[in-house]
Amino acid sequence: MGTTNDQQLKRWIGTGKMRLLFDRKKETEEEVLENFRSLVDSNVFPEDDFLLFKVQLKHHKRKGEREQIYIACRDSDTFDSVKEFVCPHIDAQAETSVFMTEDSFGIRSEQSAGNVFMKYGNEMEIHTGVHLNQIGWHAKQ
Repeated sequence: MGTTNDQQLKRWIGTGKMRLLFDRKKETEEEVLENFRSLVDSNVFPEDDFLLFKVQLKHHKRKGEREQIYIACRDSDTFDSVKEFVCPHIDAQAETSVFMTEDSFGIRSEQSAGNVFMKYGNEMEIHTGVHLNQIGWHAKQ
Protein backbone atom coordinates (compact mmCIF):
# COMPACT_ATOMS: atom_id res chain seq x y z
CA MET A 1 0.00 0.00 0.00
CA GLY A 2 1.43 3.36 -1.00
CA THR A 3 1.85 6.45 1.14
CA THR A 4 -1.25 8.09 -0.32
CA ASN A 5 -3.43 5.11 0.64
CA ASP A 6 -1.82 5.05 4.11
CA GLN A 7 -2.76 8.70 4.60
CA GLN A 8 -6.29 8.10 3.33
CA LEU A 9 -6.71 5.04 5.53
CA LYS A 10 -5.70 6.93 8.70
CA ARG A 11 -8.80 9.08 8.31
CA TRP A 12 -11.10 6.03 8.43
CA ILE A 13 -12.03 4.73 11.89
CA GLY A 14 -12.35 0.98 12.37
CA THR A 15 -10.80 -2.13 10.95
CA GLY A 16 -11.86 -5.02 8.79
CA LYS A 17 -15.53 -5.17 7.92
CA MET A 18 -16.71 -1.68 8.96
CA ARG A 19 -15.16 1.75 8.76
CA LEU A 20 -16.33 5.27 9.52
CA LEU A 21 -15.16 8.58 8.07
CA PHE A 22 -15.99 11.94 9.67
CA ASP A 23 -16.12 14.58 6.94
CA ARG A 24 -14.23 17.22 8.90
CA LYS A 25 -12.35 18.42 5.83
CA LYS A 26 -15.66 19.20 4.09
CA GLU A 27 -14.66 17.26 1.00
CA THR A 28 -16.92 16.95 -1.98
CA GLU A 29 -18.83 13.72 -2.32
CA GLU A 30 -16.72 12.86 -5.38
CA GLU A 31 -13.51 13.19 -3.33
CA VAL A 32 -14.86 10.86 -0.63
CA LEU A 33 -16.04 8.34 -3.24
CA GLU A 34 -12.64 8.44 -4.95
CA ASN A 35 -10.97 7.87 -1.57
CA PHE A 36 -13.29 4.90 -0.92
CA ARG A 37 -12.71 3.42 -4.39
CA SER A 38 -8.93 3.68 -4.04
CA LEU A 39 -9.08 1.85 -0.71
CA VAL A 40 -11.27 -0.87 -2.23
CA ASP A 41 -8.87 -1.20 -5.16
CA SER A 42 -5.89 -1.57 -2.80
CA ASN A 43 -7.68 -4.39 -0.88
CA VAL A 44 -8.10 -2.43 2.35
CA PHE A 45 -11.62 -3.80 2.32
CA PRO A 46 -11.16 -7.56 1.96
CA GLU A 47 -14.27 -8.31 -0.11
CA ASP A 48 -15.95 -6.70 -3.09
CA ASP A 49 -19.36 -6.35 -1.47
CA PHE A 50 -18.81 -3.09 0.41
CA LEU A 51 -21.29 -0.23 0.38
CA LEU A 52 -20.75 3.40 1.30
CA PHE A 53 -23.48 5.33 3.11
CA LYS A 54 -23.53 9.11 3.45
CA VAL A 55 -25.14 9.90 6.81
CA GLN A 56 -26.12 13.22 8.37
CA LEU A 57 -25.63 13.09 12.15
CA LYS A 58 -28.41 14.74 14.16
CA HIS A 59 -28.06 14.88 17.94
CA HIS A 60 -31.40 15.66 19.56
CA LYS A 61 -29.83 16.81 22.81
CA ARG A 62 -27.32 19.02 21.02
CA LYS A 63 -29.40 20.98 18.55
CA GLY A 64 -27.58 22.51 15.66
CA GLU A 65 -24.88 19.80 15.48
CA ARG A 66 -25.08 18.34 12.00
CA GLU A 67 -21.96 16.48 11.09
CA GLN A 68 -21.57 14.50 7.89
CA ILE A 69 -20.20 10.96 8.24
CA TYR A 70 -19.58 8.16 5.78
CA ILE A 71 -20.01 4.50 6.74
CA ALA A 72 -18.41 1.68 4.77
CA CYS A 73 -19.81 -1.78 5.51
CA ARG A 74 -20.49 -5.10 3.83
CA ASP A 75 -23.86 -5.49 2.17
CA SER A 76 -24.60 -8.51 4.40
CA ASP A 77 -24.09 -6.58 7.69
CA THR A 78 -27.28 -5.85 9.57
CA PHE A 79 -28.00 -2.20 10.14
CA ASP A 80 -28.22 -3.04 13.84
CA SER A 81 -24.53 -4.01 13.80
CA VAL A 82 -23.76 -0.84 11.82
CA LYS A 83 -25.57 1.22 14.46
CA GLU A 84 -23.69 -0.61 17.27
CA PHE A 85 -20.39 0.21 15.51
CA VAL A 86 -21.19 3.87 14.81
CA CYS A 87 -22.77 4.95 18.12
CA PRO A 88 -19.66 4.84 20.34
CA HIS A 89 -17.82 6.99 17.79
CA ILE A 90 -20.54 9.65 17.76
CA ASP A 91 -21.01 9.72 21.54
CA ALA A 92 -24.49 8.18 21.44
CA GLN A 93 -26.33 5.15 22.77
CA ALA A 94 -27.51 2.60 20.24
CA GLU A 95 -30.71 2.06 22.24
CA THR A 96 -31.82 5.65 21.61
CA SER A 97 -30.49 6.07 18.08
CA VAL A 98 -32.18 5.38 14.79
CA PHE A 99 -31.35 5.64 11.11
CA MET A 100 -33.99 7.66 9.28
CA THR A 101 -34.83 8.61 5.74
CA GLU A 102 -34.50 12.27 4.82
CA ASP A 103 -38.30 12.54 5.00
CA SER A 104 -38.16 11.48 8.70
CA PHE A 105 -39.24 7.85 8.59
CA GLY A 106 -37.35 5.30 10.67
CA ILE A 107 -35.39 2.51 8.97
CA ARG A 108 -35.70 -0.82 10.76
CA SER A 109 -32.21 -1.88 11.78
CA GLU A 110 -32.69 -5.65 11.53
CA GLN A 111 -32.37 -5.36 7.73
CA SER A 112 -29.12 -5.98 5.92
CA ALA A 113 -27.15 -3.02 4.60
CA GLY A 114 -27.80 -4.30 1.07
CA ASN A 115 -31.57 -4.24 1.63
CA VAL A 116 -31.39 -0.76 3.15
CA PHE A 117 -29.33 0.45 0.17
CA MET A 118 -31.80 -1.02 -2.35
CA LYS A 119 -34.87 0.41 -0.56
CA TYR A 120 -33.65 3.85 0.54
CA GLY A 121 -30.41 4.61 -1.31
CA ASN A 122 -27.12 5.57 0.31
CA GLU A 123 -28.10 8.91 1.90
CA MET A 124 -29.82 9.01 5.28
CA GLU A 125 -29.71 10.50 8.75
CA ILE A 126 -28.91 9.04 12.15
CA HIS A 127 -30.86 10.60 15.00
CA THR A 128 -29.54 10.15 18.53
CA GLY A 129 -31.23 10.58 21.88
CA VAL A 130 -34.74 9.82 20.63
CA HIS A 131 -37.58 7.75 22.07
CA LEU A 132 -38.00 4.91 19.60
CA ASN A 133 -41.71 4.58 20.43
CA GLN A 134 -42.19 8.05 18.88
CA ILE A 135 -40.67 7.11 15.53
CA GLY A 136 -42.81 6.72 12.43
CA TRP A 137 -41.36 3.63 10.74
CA HIS A 138 -41.08 3.47 6.97
CA ALA A 139 -43.66 1.24 5.29
CA LYS A 140 -41.04 -0.59 3.16
CA GLN A 141 -40.38 -3.78 5.15
